[in-house]
Amino acid sequence: MTEFGKSKLFNFKELENLGYNIVIYPVTTQRLAMKNVEDGLRDIYANGHQNNIIDKMQTRKRLYELVDYEKYNSLDENIYNFSTKGHE
Repeated sequence: MTEFGKSKLFNFKELENLGYNIVIYPVTTQRLAMKNVEDGLRDIYANGHQNNIIDKMQTRKRLYELVDYEKYNSLDENIYNFSTKGHE
């Protein structure tokens, strides 16, 4: 089920009542993202900078929270634990 189709959109409870046990929204999230990309690029084009849209961007802090960056970074440090000194 996707937006802009012929049938009405069902909410998750209606889909559950029809026998579905999982609902995903891959095209919905893509369309949300691309609309915001389009709006952002239009603003940058019009103004020559991104200063007016900083508040619409995901912060680095939030990205790191979502991907559990500290855990990932510690894994990376354990993998990259060698020195290239003497091997130039």
